[in-house]
Amino acid sequence: MDTAEDDARTAIVYSHNEVRVCEDKCSTCIFRPGNLMRLRPGRRSQMVRDALHDEGHITCHSTLDQPLSAICRGFADLPEAKARSLALRVGAALGILVYVDPEARVDDVHDL
Repeated sequence: MDTAEDDARTAIVYSHNEVRVCEDKCSTCIFRPGNLMRLRPGRRSQMVRDALHDEGHITCHSTLDQPLSAICRGFADLPEAKARSLALRVGAALGILVYVDPEARVDDVHDL
């Protein structure tokens, strides 16, 4: 399941004047115990390092097929992510962090 790791796909976590963060870890979150997404060894650590280095974030894979993606809750809960992620820092500073259900479909939460 790790075949698309280098696919440069844009996931929009900011729109409608809000930065979306999953309210809970999704059912197959890469930060849950075990390797539910069957990532190759070290891949999650590499993703975290890359995101922190770029002041970025990890988008929840359960929201990637939606127009309104969200930041992974497992990533957002990391103390270093709160300090380094630009989206999390700006969202917190402006009070525009919005917590969404990672399993909800966009039709359930927003009219586009």
